[in-house]
Amino acid sequence: MNQLIRISGILTLNLILLNSCDCVVDHKGFVLNELTNEPITNATIQFDNRKFTTDSNGYFEISYVTGFCPTEKYTVTKDNFRDYELLIDRSSESVSYEVYERNDYLEHGYSNSNSNSFQVRNDTLLFFLEPRNSL
Repeated sequence: MNQLIRISGILTLNLILLNSCDCVVDHKGFVLNELTNEPITNATIQFDNRKFTTDSNGYFEISYVTGFCPTEKYTVTKDNFRDYELLIDRSSESVSYEVYERNDYLEHGYSNSNSNSFQVRNDTLLFFLEPRNSL
């Protein structure tokens, strides 16, 4: 009987391990000045409570393995530029993109933004930040 319980436990554990999956997070992109299209160095991209920074070409790469697939929500910030959030929803047949701009007058802090602040080209995310002094 103990042998049967042990075998049953091992089979259950194997089924759990086989059915659980890791999620590979692999995103890349650029952060650019909306007015000049020049790269923005040291912009911060927050994704899944992790922070990533752009290089001298405005390039960033997010790559890691996790036990679950996080919500695709990006917050992009840089001093002297307007902050943006991007939410990508892949739950339906088509992919939807929602872009939000930092709005200090709202309780939740962000309001819908125009789609000019974000693009996807060949699986590369492009964020276009508007300088604060251009307002």
